Amino acid sequence: MKRADHHLVQKVLDGDISREGFDGLQDRMREDPELIQLYGSYASLHHNLNEEFEDGQSDSLTTIGRQPILRTLRVPLIIAALVAIGFVAWFLPQWFFGQKNSGDIALASFSIDAAWRIDGPAKILGGATALTADSTLHLLEGRASIALKPSVSALVEGPASLRFPNAESIDIIKGKCLIQQSGRDNKLTVTTPQFASIQSGTNFGIIVDPEQKSDEIHVIDGSLEVLPREEGNATQLMKGDAIRSANGAAITRLPTQTTKFANRLDRFNSQIAMPFHKSDWRTHYGTPAISETRVEGANFAILRKFESPLPLTENSVMLITLQCAEPTVGKFHSDGWAGLSLFSKGSEMVFLGDPYGPGSSWGLDVKDAQPPAPRATATAGSASMTLRYDASSGTVSLHEGGLPLKPAIYSGKIPQGTRFDELRLGASAGAALAVTSLQVRSSGE
Repeated sequence: MKRADHHLVQKVLDGDISREGFDGLQDRMREDPELIQLYGSYASLHHNLNEEFEDGQSDSLTTIGRQPILRTLRVPLIIAALVAIGFVAWFLPQWFFGQKNSGDIALASFSIDAAWRIDGPAKILGGATALTADSTLHLLEGRASIALKPSVSALVEGPASLRFPNAESIDIIKGKCLIQQSGRDNKLTVTTPQFASIQSGTNFGIIVDPEQKSDEIHVIDGSLEVLPREEGNATQLMKGDAIRSANGAAITRLPTQTTKFANRLDRFNSQIAMPFHKSDWRTHYGTPAISETRVEGANFAILRKFESPLPLTENSVMLITLQCAEPTVGKFHSDGWAGLSLFSKGSEMVFLGDPYGPGSSWGLDVKDAQPPAPRATATAGSASMTLRYDASSGTVSLHEGGLPLKPAIYSGKIPQGTRFDELRLGASAGAALAVTSLQVRSSGE
């Protein structure tokens, strides 16, 4: 196999290949079994790394020694690698060799910050999920990439709901979605609450807002034919056109298309990870013990400045996974507080951990949130929680466990665009904290 082929596959896994380049790769795969094998081997490598090391599940001492290598390999390739496994397992037999996967009409892959549920049968293929006819995907948070065939895909931003009647149609119930098509085999019909039919096109975005009973279409490239459900005839749209239909009314023309649609799954980079280094932290009070694998103490507070404010941009997402164990001296769950706080310009904005008050549970305190954050769950003892913060909306949500995310236990809001510059670990008098893992990730380049 040529060196150039290795570089080509790596570009696919990176998500840096053009649509034309990907089409060329598909053409070569139809004729070159060795290239298929190479593609699969790259995907399997990254999948195995993820299974062994993701979220600190393997032996801590072994993991620490390998982390610099793992960070290089995993970010941002691991998501693409898992998607590639699904591609090898599903796309290749179905479209390259004429073997139909019975009942499967679409393949979904998700960003690591996504939370979702599926109404209807589904099955896991590597790092992706195969959907059947009439299944409905409810994307609660994050992004999803949906492929109906190699030449037709949709990039969905949560919250969103989509139904898949068959392999050539999508019913967008709510949310924001970018449809991308290439080649000649791109027959696709899209429907929404306001539009009975949206056909053809190369690259176009759709926004469905059920609360406002308003749907928008933005043509990025190519042409479309659209038909409102209630009034008017079919309308032809060209590149740059944007329209809206609300409450079943006729089409309204909008200014030239300027709305931004995500065109790929979010990539996340680690900003803070194991091992802990005492020199990275500033002691505010108390005398906690800091080793490479653990931070532990009672009645203490230590702070760490971020190299740059997080999330990396005002439109990106931040993930924090905090894993705690029962302290050797004192209690994590007590009448006091113990946990992690995020600060912005000296003001505490978010707290994750065990808050003030009786009861053995985790909590999320979003400052000035409406409604106020309740205690989260009855989880006690050793446990981990993940905080997701979307700067574009200001939404902060709490999820039990690590990644991939489970549905949120609680969501609150802070001012959108807020970025954090400092993190604190600590416990009040009468409480103790033992942190065994801390992962901070941010999307954005």
